[in-house]
Amino acid sequence: MQPSLKKQLLWVTAACILLTLGFGLALSVAVNLSLQGFEQQRPDLEILPSENTPSSAPL
Repeated sequence: MQPSLKKQLLWVTAACILLTLGFGLALSVAVNLSLQGFEQQRPDLEILPSENTPSSAPL
């Protein structure tokens, strides 16, 4: 006996949500590892400048 269409759609929706969350988590980990690699290669490089550093951007 085949599951009803409503149940199939529910499973597909749940699977899509889980895949999206998994892909987002994997992408987040990849970006964090990449940024850590940049910091190790160039310790003088600041991704986000500290608040004490004067900025050349106009206010």
